[in-house]
Amino acid sequence: MNVAVFAFLALVFWLFNVRMSIIFFALLMWAFVLLVSGFLDYLSFSRKSKLLRTLEDENIPLTDFKPSNWIEKEYVRLLNREYDYKKNVTEKDQIRYEETVEYFTIWAHQIKTPISAISLVAENIQDDETRVDIKNAVTDISDYVDMVLNYMRLDAETNDLVFDKVDLDSVIKALLKKFSSQFIGRGINMAYGSKPVVIVTDEKWISFILGQILSNALKYSRKGTITIDLFNDRVCIKDQGIGISTEDLPRVFEKGYTGYNGRTDNKSTGIGLYLVKRACDLINADIRIESVLGEGTDVTVFFEKGELDVRD
Repeated sequence: MNVAVFAFLALVFWLFNVRMSIIFFALLMWAFVLLVSGFLDYLSFSRKSKLLRTLEDENIPLTDFKPSNWIEKEYVRLLNREYDYKKNVTEKDQIRYEETVEYFTIWAHQIKTPISAISLVAENIQDDETRVDIKNAVTDISDYVDMVLNYMRLDAETNDLVFDKVDLDSVIKALLKKFSSQFIGRGINMAYGSKPVVIVTDEKWISFILGQILSNALKYSRKGTITIDLFNDRVCIKDQGIGISTEDLPRVFEKGYTGYNGRTDNKSTGIGLYLVKRACDLINADIRIESVLGEGTDVTVFFEKGELDVRD
């Protein structure tokens, strides 16, 4: 705009026979004023830009931003209003979320009482097949209750993580005892070589992870053997079930994705492996799945080997 205005004025001066030296001197004076004002404007712009980036990183309102004109003042007012609205909505959502988690926590503990009662009643049933079927259903219900509770806890600001030395052999044996009726009812064999392996992790979450993997292995196995191999840095659970198709493997950890197996099994929700992956990320573990459709699935959980300061 300045170039256009000066060109117009230079043309006017030239038409009135003003000497070129005067026009050139005016150009220099104009350029000097533009440089000084442009430099000062740049300093103001740079300061405001830096302040805005700082405010964005710290997620705080524009309390320190000093508007230089009416337009900026209106922007600051609108942004501060939006900030207050967002803060209010966030606080309300957090309160509702905490209340929901509290409710489901209480519900999960309360419902375990009738679940335990049903399990005890099932022990007195004389018919072996009926007793096994009821115990299998009770185990499934208990797993779904734990899944709901852990689903709620994963998004909590504090996940109540307790890292300590955990005996994986004891965790696996407890899970095998829990699922023993399902192994018997489905006629599936178990191969596990017990060995003492101690790692530093959260016992609650690692039990949930291995339990979900073992539950899936049972759910999608019609016969054969489920093998658990325990190493110092990993656990591998192998089944001889229906397997996972090649195109489904990259998406098995997506929330709600059931794939081919989910379309053939209406009980599949696509939540189990999603929660397993989230839990693995929470305790710094890694999970890998290899599978061949119709032949079986190998799931390996790798544990973080970093040193942690824990008490003996």
